[in-house]
Amino acid sequence: MQDLINEFLGPILGYTIEKYDNVVVTKLLNYVNNDLLESHLATQYVKARYTIKLPIEFTPLLRYLEDVVPAGGKGETEEESLMGAIGEFLERFYGYSIFFDDNTSIFGRVGELKEQFNVLPTRYKFFSKEQIRKFFFFKDYSNDTFVTFTKAISYKDNKTIYVPSQIVYLTDLIRPGENLIAYSTTGGLSYHEDFEKAFLHSLLEYLERDAINISWISRISPLKIQISEKLKRKFKVLENKDVVCLRFINEFKGLFVIGCLGFVNGFYVGGAAADITVEDALRRAIYEVYQSISSFSKVSDEEIKLAKKLNQDLLVDFGLVPLYYTYVKREFLMDYLNNLNTVSYEELEREESLTYKALIEELLNHGYDIIYKDFNVEKYVDKGKLIRVIIPDLTPAHAPYLPFLGYERYYSIRKIMGLKEVKLLTDEPVPFP
Repeated sequence: MQDLINEFLGPILGYTIEKYDNVVVTKLLNYVNNDLLESHLATQYVKARYTIKLPIEFTPLLRYLEDVVPAGGKGETEEESLMGAIGEFLERFYGYSIFFDDNTSIFGRVGELKEQFNVLPTRYKFFSKEQIRKFFFFKDYSNDTFVTFTKAISYKDNKTIYVPSQIVYLTDLIRPGENLIAYSTTGGLSYHEDFEKAFLHSLLEYLERDAINISWISRISPLKIQISEKLKRKFKVLENKDVVCLRFINEFKGLFVIGCLGFVNGFYVGGAAADITVEDALRRAIYEVYQSISSFSKVSDEEIKLAKKLNQDLLVDFGLVPLYYTYVKREFLMDYLNNLNTVSYEELEREESLTYKALIEELLNHGYDIIYKDFNVEKYVDKGKLIRVIIPDLTPAHAPYLPFLGYERYYSIRKIMGLKEVKLLTDEPVPFP
């Protein structure tokens, strides 16, 4: 472990450490420089054009974003926190660069490729029809689109399935003639010292994002957790009356998806996590709150003036969401939180919990295919695994202004849970960056 730390924290990568109560937050000072990798553009790839640029008057907010998105880690010890930061760096560095070294990829018209290969079925839709009309640079994933696929594995039967590279790698590069059908985020991508830990962390992250997405967009209200005094003494941020923790409702009994969000010193902070015990999910969510405090609370007067002018269409980065809910939609978010039903932490502790094996079995029994991509980064760093998990029927992480509203799950989940149909809530961004 120390060898890995020494390898990445040499003269190139510096880091800072901050302590909050008994939580240590580490941030790497230098981030992935994708410009170094774009020599490939002149040969095999072109840059996909879907990013909406901020108007020039918002340039200071771009400088703000440069300060809030370094690779970060958190833990109860400095080594644990430091390893988390290095792991996140590796996720994003290799999540991008391995794309150029993929000898498993295939490219062509989907309808023709699926006659020879097991490709992701075209029944999966990333965007709604209304979105495709608005964001004309995206195309419907269909037999007529031209797509690059990468080899992945179905967890249930260990068979090969080809998944669009656009949702696997952290790149906005496509082949000449390729249609833009989706985009990738870091959700469900994890680096750890072995396959099992990387796979489980990726799986839990995917389940977390799904539960939060359907809660917000399909209007399945979470429960506000009444926190015990013991927990408040351990994590003093919970003593703040403007910070609340939520239990998100999902269809997997024994899975706890917990989010903590609110306002510290007037600034929005938030974090979320999923795990098989409420204690572990809450602890990890609070870790993210502290990381949020560390990353998102240093704003200049000039940036505040610009943040007050933000709207949904300008939220081109996750880092702008805290600014939006701090300076534009604070009252809206507070009203939402104040109208939630409550549940005590002790009640959640008494709920039946699962093993990780049982959680995977429950997912498979529900008919959900778990697909994973092993990036094989150990040939570059000697140890560790980088794994991407995708569960096609569940909803992935998405950029604030480009939600994947084509997923059937948004429209069917309320019926699955025995709830009546309602108008979906899509006007405001999911308040969990």
